[in-house]
Amino acid sequence: MLKATNAALMRLVTTSTPWGPAVALARTLLASATMATLLLNEAHILFRPGAGRDQVPFCEGVAGGGLFCQGADLDVMRWVAIVGLALVLSGWRPRYTGVLHWWIALSLNMNGTVVDGGEQVNAALTMLLIPVTLTDPRRNHWDRCPSYAEHARPYLRLVAMVGLTLVSLQVCGIYAHASIAKFEVPQWTNGTALYYWLSYGPFSVPQWLRPVIIPLVEYGPTLTLITWSVLVLEFLLGAAPLMMPRVRVALFVAGVGMHVGILLLQGIASFSVTMLAALVLSVWPYRDRNPLSLLRGSLVAARRGLERLVPSRVPVTTPAVALRAQP
Repeated sequence: MLKATNAALMRLVTTSTPWGPAVALARTLLASATMATLLLNEAHILFRPGAGRDQVPFCEGVAGGGLFCQGADLDVMRWVAIVGLALVLSGWRPRYTGVLHWWIALSLNMNGTVVDGGEQVNAALTMLLIPVTLTDPRRNHWDRCPSYAEHARPYLRLVAMVGLTLVSLQVCGIYAHASIAKFEVPQWTNGTALYYWLSYGPFSVPQWLRPVIIPLVEYGPTLTLITWSVLVLEFLLGAAPLMMPRVRVALFVAGVGMHVGILLLQGIASFSVTMLAALVLSVWPYRDRNPLSLLRGSLVAARRGLERLVPSRVPVTTPAVALRAQP
C-alpha cells in the first residue's frame, strides 16, 4: 500500500505543477484588493473607534504583532503596506514576498476597524499560500513554470500542492457555508432576499442602475429565480473541485459573473476582488493556464461567429465603359 501511495504521489508531482499563471493571477488579485482599500481610504477611516474597540488601532494580544501596531504614524505605515503590496503585484521573488503579503493582509484584518469579509478571506488565503510561495523557485511569479525535469524537487512540489489543496478546502468551506446558512433565513428560502438587499440600505443598487435592476426584483418570478440561483451557485462552487474540468470552467464563469455583479450592484469591491482570486485558486481547473485566456478565446470565438453571421461585403466595381470617339 505504501509503495502504491508513493507511486501515485510521484506521478502527481511529475505531471502537475503547483506554480503557474493561475496562482500568479490569484496573488495579484489578492494584493490588488488590499492595496485598493489602503489607497482609497486614509488612516482615520480604516482605524477608528468602534463597538468594543476603543483603542485605535486594535493591538491587544496577537493583534499587537500587526504592522499597524509598531508605533509609527498610521498613515506612514499605510504607505509602507502599499509599497509592500506593490512588490507582490510586480511578482518579484514569491518566496520572499509571500510571507510579507500575508503579514500585511493579516495586519489590516486584525488592526483595522472598518473591514469586511473580504479582508478576512484575504488573510486566510495569503496564509495558506505561504507553502506555495516559499517553494516557488522562480524569480517572478509571471515567469514560465519549470518542468519536473528542470526542477526535480518532488518534496517541494508536494508541499506546494498540499498548500493549494488546503486553499481549495478553505474556499469550498466558504461557499458551502454561504449557501447552507442562507437556508435558515426565511427571506432566502422564500426567494425575496435580494429585493431587500438591492432596494434598501447601504448596499443597495446605485442610482444609475436602478431603472434596470429594480423592475427585475419587483417582479416575483425573476426575483425568485435570481435569489434561488445564488443559493444553487454557491453550493455548486463549494463542490466544484470534485467535478470534471469542463463543468468547473462553466462554474468558474458563473462565479465570476456573480462576483462582478456584486461589485457593480452593491459596490463591495475588496470582497468581490478577493473572491475572484478564490475562484481562480479553487474552481479554475488548470493551474498552468491563465484564466484570462478563456476571455481571449471567447472574444475570438465571438468574432468568428459574427463573421459567419454577417456576410462580408464585396466591393462593387463599375464596369469600364468604352467611350465612343466623337466625330
